[in-house]
Amino acid sequence: MDDRHLITENSYIKSFRNVGHIFGSEFFEKVDGFNVYRPMAALLDMFDYSIWRLNPFGYHLTNFILHFIVASLVYAVLFNLFKHYTIALFLSLAYITHPSATEAIAYIPGRSDPLALIFMLSSFLLFAYFWRPGLQKRIYYVFSIIAFVLACLSKETTVVFPVFLSLYIISCRDKMPGIKNKILAVSPYFLAASAALLLRYIVLTSAGNTFMNKAYAGLPLRIINAPVFTLKYICMFFRPVPFVFEQLPTYYISIFNPIVLASSAVVIAALALIIKFYKSSAALGAAWFLIFIFPIIGIIPINAPLHYHWLYIPSIGFLVIMADCFLNIRGILKNRYYNKLVVRYLPRIAGVVVLIFPSSVSIKQNLYFKDELTFYRGAVKQTPNSYRMHHNLGLVYLEKGLFKNAVIEFKTALKLSPKAVYPYVNLGYAYQSKNFNTAAERIFKKAAHISPGSYMPYYYLANLYGDGGMRRLPESIELYKKAIALKPRNPDIYYNLAVAYDKISAYEDSIKAYTKTIELNPAYTDAYINLGAAFAKTGRFDGARAAWEKGLRFEPDNLYIIQNLEKLKILQRHNKN
Repeated sequence: MDDRHLITENSYIKSFRNVGHIFGSEFFEKVDGFNVYRPMAALLDMFDYSIWRLNPFGYHLTNFILHFIVASLVYAVLFNLFKHYTIALFLSLAYITHPSATEAIAYIPGRSDPLALIFMLSSFLLFAYFWRPGLQKRIYYVFSIIAFVLACLSKETTVVFPVFLSLYIISCRDKMPGIKNKILAVSPYFLAASAALLLRYIVLTSAGNTFMNKAYAGLPLRIINAPVFTLKYICMFFRPVPFVFEQLPTYYISIFNPIVLASSAVVIAALALIIKFYKSSAALGAAWFLIFIFPIIGIIPINAPLHYHWLYIPSIGFLVIMADCFLNIRGILKNRYYNKLVVRYLPRIAGVVVLIFPSSVSIKQNLYFKDELTFYRGAVKQTPNSYRMHHNLGLVYLEKGLFKNAVIEFKTALKLSPKAVYPYVNLGYAYQSKNFNTAAERIFKKAAHISPGSYMPYYYLANLYGDGGMRRLPESIELYKKAIALKPRNPDIYYNLAVAYDKISAYEDSIKAYTKTIELNPAYTDAYINLGAAFAKTGRFDGARAAWEKGLRFEPDNLYIIQNLEKLKILQRHNKN
């Protein structure tokens, strides 16, 4: 799904020279409607690309390693809380095999969840180790804060971690006393979270994005349905169903709806139990779940509906609750039936039972991720009302040359969401690929009318006119300028504008546009090639050589650049003679 934008078509990850750009740009740089800032996840993509290029095996291997590290940290946290290695082992194994983790691991861009969780659990363990009476381990405290900052740069939802940390130190019986000490201990984490949010705001607004995503419903409706979504996520974890990548929630309009009332009662009861038994481990687990589920239940606008991989972080709370409840039950049974063999081996028996069912479901879930066609066909079957799944299935059909199937899926997507811009532009592109240019033009113009704030209709229409011959190039250039006004940091628009200038021999303008392309994406090799050609055509051979040599740094084996440099050397020697 997002592999295209974040890996295969993302030139920013293809050179370590772009590290600064990654920390100064939005995660989905070229896509409308996503306000995401995750530089650490992008940096991991860059690291993987440097080793594996576009071999998916390496990326999946990295995700599995991340998942294994998370499970190891989960074991450490559970053992730290309960001092019972068998329960810690089986629950960490249950976590690593649970089907809710499939999306976060088999789905390569889902790696931001395990990456963030690694840093956050590390931060928690380092803090727990530091927070002991009479133990001067300040260096662990510093590392804990650094790990939390890296978690914030991996995924935005981790900014609520200081709230959990506050509840943790309040619930501690045997830790350092004094409310002042506790406030001082958590204050740096709140400051770090605020700094991360401020950095996110600066980066997104400088890229022309808004700080918040577009909400699926109004605020009152989101507040009414927040308990329903909370209960839904609980059910999703304890009753994992066959593959459903994107679940479309139902919004209830009345607070007196029975489902809303029942869900609210469950959440209120959970909060009451947390307050009453705030010093228990079960209350701590419930607090973890509710704190980390809060950013994804819709009150804060999010860019997608319900997803299993959003459970990856909150579900740690369930493991803590299960461990605490199991130890209490085992304690009661042990006092009454100590000599019974089943009680002595109860943790192992329960652990095996807990592992069998989720493992079998996970194996089946993984099969849906083997290729795009299987993935989207499965998604459409399970969620027939999702316009995004129909649209993406249409893209797969289009790439495979199945034009009619692609058109059907794009039109289905538009029926489900008449104002969605992506199905429009890709439907137009499908017609353009078959040289039905009149139909394509009509669709692009309709998309521009429906979504005047999106750059994509103007960009696609400009490409259509640019491919239509010299007569329409002036219109194409004006449309590229409109697209730039709406998406000023997209290097592809500048590149295609420069190509249009080249076609009308406006080389000075094309040089400026290519230069801007390279400024936005220093690894844009084609821009270096064409910039050098524009310099050469205007007799500036030194500029041509400099452009091609810079391009060669990013693609040392680029035969076209090597040949151009050789021709340039021959030409310069000839001129000297």
